[in-house]
This record gives sequence, C-alpha cells and structure tokens, in this order.
Amino acid sequence: DSWSLGVIAYTLVSKQLPMTTEQQVLTKKWQFTLAADVVDMEAKSLIDGFLERQPDKRLKAERAVHHEWIRRRWRPPSGASDVVAKLEEFCSSPLPKRLFGRFLADFLEPAHRMLLVRAFYSLDVAGTGTITLKALVAAVKETSRPQSVAEAIFHWLAAEGETSISLSRFIECFAEEVIDGRALRHAFESLDDDASEEVNAQELFAALRQLDDRGQLTMGEVAAYIATCAGTSNKKKQEHNLKFSEFCNLFPVRAARMKAMMERMSDERQTAEELSTQFNRHAKDIQEWITGIEGLREKISELSTRVSKRSEAGSEAARLLKKEFTRMEEMLKQPPGPANSEEFEQLMALRSKSGKKDKKGNIVADRGMADEVIGYQTFAQDQALNESLSSLMANDLRILRQLVSAGNKDKAVDTAKVAHDAAERVCNRVGQALRRTKGQMEEYKAFVEAMCEPEASMTSNTGGLQLSGRGLRQRPAENAKARPKKKMIHEDLADNPMIRFIRDVTSRLTSREP
Repeated sequence: DSWSLGVIAYTLVSKQLPMTTEQQVLTKKWQFTLAADVVDMEAKSLIDGFLERQPDKRLKAERAVHHEWIRRRWRPPSGASDVVAKLEEFCSSPLPKRLFGRFLADFLEPAHRMLLVRAFYSLDVAGTGTITLKALVAAVKETSRPQSVAEAIFHWLAAEGETSISLSRFIECFAEEVIDGRALRHAFESLDDDASEEVNAQELFAALRQLDDRGQLTMGEVAAYIATCAGTSNKKKQEHNLKFSEFCNLFPVRAARMKAMMERMSDERQTAEELSTQFNRHAKDIQEWITGIEGLREKISELSTRVSKRSEAGSEAARLLKKEFTRMEEMLKQPPGPANSEEFEQLMALRSKSGKKDKKGNIVADRGMADEVIGYQTFAQDQALNESLSSLMANDLRILRQLVSAGNKDKAVDTAKVAHDAAERVCNRVGQALRRTKGQMEEYKAFVEAMCEPEASMTSNTGGLQLSGRGLRQRPAENAKARPKKKMIHEDLADNPMIRFIRDVTSRLTSREP
C-alpha cells in the first residue's frame, strides 16, 4: 500500500529504515535524516505524503504517479513506432474484430497484462500512466504517417469524455497476442450459459453490443466477420452453433500464433526424430566398444598386479600385458561411428599433422578443436579425434615392447616396476577418456528420451481440450451407439471418500450402547 511505498522510498533515499524500534513502528513516528537533504530534497514531499499517519490523508498511488520527483526521472522505453503501427492496424480493422479485442481484454490475467506494459509505456511520454493525443501525434509523425492516423486511434481507444487512453483500453488492441487457452476458454464459457459447449452468432452479437459505446454494431457485421474467419457463408454461420475450436478461429492473430507454434513444434519433433535416429544408429556399437575397452582395462589392471612380482610369473605377466596393450591400442584406433576404419585413419592423420605435441611426443588435444560441436552419431569418433585416443598409450606400449624383448638381460632396469607403472598410466588415461565418452553418451541418451518421449499432456483425459476452472464435462459423441447411464446423486456421493468417512464415524457412534 502507500505506507509500504513510503518506507521503500525513504530507505532508498536515506539508506536506512524510517523506524528502527518497535515503539516507533507502533506509534508511526519518524523523521528525516540529513541524508535525505543531501541526496534529494524533492523526495521529501513524496515520502511525507506516503508516510502520513492518518490513512485517509495518505498520498494514493494515483496521485503519486504525477509527482514531480517521479515524472522528471521518467524515460519511456523504445519501440513506439512498432506499437503505433499495430494500433493503426487494429483500429482500422472491422468493428466486430475491435469489439472482440475489447471482449477478450476482460479475461486477461495480470501476467498477460504485464506483457503489454512496456508497449504501453513507450507511448506514455509524460509518465502519467496514460497516453495523450499529443503523444500519439508525435509518435505517428516519426513513422511519416498523417495526423489523421493518431486521431483515429485516439477516437477508438479513448473512453467517452476522457482526454487520454488508459492501459485497460490499450490492451484490447493486443489481447489476441497474449491470451492463452485457459483465459480464452473462460471467455467462451461466459457466453455458454447453458453449458452446451456451443455458442451462436446471436449470443456473440449480444455480448459485443454491450461493449459498443457508439451503438454501431449490427448482426450482419457479426455474421460476416464469423463467415470471414471460418470461410463459409454468412447465413450458414449465423444459424450455426460454434464449438470452442471454431470459436478460437474468430481470433486470427491468436490462430496465426498457434499455427506458428504448431509448425515450430512439428519442426522440433522432426529434428528430435532425426537426432534420435542418428544416436540409435551407432549407440549399440558404441556401448559394446566401451564395454570391450573396460574389460581390457580390468584385465590390464589385474596383470599389473601380477607383473609387480619379481619372478618367472611376473615375466609371463609382462608378455601378456604387452598383448593386451596391443589389443587396447587397436580398439582405441577404431571407435564406432559413421566413418569407417580407412576414413577415420585419414581424419586421424590430418589431426596428427595439425595437432600439438607434449614434451614426451604425445599428441595433445587442441583447445580450439575441443570446443567443436560433438554430433549425436559421431560423438565417440569426435572425442577420439579431439583427445587423440590412438596415440594415448603409444609411448607406454613402446616401452613395454622394449622391456619384453630385452627380457632380464638389463640388470640396471627394474622391468617389473617399469611395466607396472606403464600399466597404471594406461588404466588411468583410458579410464578418464571412457568416463567422458560414457558421460556424453548418457547425456545424449537423456536428450533423445526427453525430445522423443515428452511428458503426457495434462489435457490428455479431456481429448486435448483446455478446460477452464469451471471444467465443463465431455459430451458423448453424437454417433455413439449407447450413451452412458447417468449416475444418481446418491451414487456420486458414495464415491466421495469424505462422505464414506462421515458415514463410518456416524455408524460407529450410533452403534455404541448407552
């Protein structure tokens, strides 16, 4: 309320609360600090009006918006030219369309109105919360349109006897752009008094005529407008009852918006199916590839433990370790994907030429390349290229081969320790690379499931119809062979858990002996 606005304004100016003790809050006693004089003297009169002790004398928001301290800081947002163009289009449309906009405006939620506030403020040059004819003329001149355009807009939107346009009249021009299905259903039900889920042209005419300040609307105009939106003859639409889906077609702006949304949803669904196809094409092979490498990694880890034993068994384990290293390297060189072995080798060769090398000669991933998009069907090969998996264990494999070929001849080299360390390095590096590949696979799998298997619509039980709070029941199909038997009142009550509970308690109390 006004008092709260005063407290906020005081805090903004003085950088402290007007009342800091419980006694001050109860008595509503406060005073200005020196900070208020330093920051802004003009704000004192505004705060004084808001923090008036007597509520009936307190400054109201309607008057506060015209206060000089607020108005001199007002800067209208941009976009006035676009708003004027839409206003001109709406105010030059047929009378039924304009009245339908006025009709829908009454059913807009506060959230819908907030979407139009910026457009309204773009023409509120003085910051008074209204749009004057002078502001409209100025905005129209910027678009090189004649002054008569501004006068026509003002003539329609300004209420009789008013000198400015209010927000409530302004939003009728944009109601179709922001209204949702629930609010539109409320509008439909306001006309459907008999709950038949149908309205006719006569009911529409009666509702619009009440909104026509000048009394110019005729039944023929309403019928013609309905026929134009539906693409049928006036006479047929004048006699035909409109269902909710047909009622929605009376608002072409919203119908176009819904059509664009459905087309966008269709495109997104098609894209989702394409991505799903791409992912599933190689997902099984990639999973088997990951499982195979994980199996080799576990085997290498086991052999690493055995090779650490300085015995004949350790030498045999080292030879087996070399064999598993070779198998692991071959698998890392051939990740599943759309590119075959030869094509992937060529890609890897190009990457090897352009890639950087560390001090040990290993090819390291280029940061610029790592930021590239990873495809749904190529992510395993993309990561293999970016992280140079084919050369991930090249140095360790070369060292192991040298150790195995030398046998125990070189006494200065601890063969077991070197082989063990090489195996540990390979397990760690391959494990990290696999975690990234598995993580990418799980992420894309979740994306595919979310895109191709969305949650069920909340209106699925109503045949896709968006019901409002009143919740009209579904009418049985006209061609249905057998209509469901209507339940009696006591049968509906019997299904109510609260009624059953009350009956149970009552029966227990009455069955007790005195």
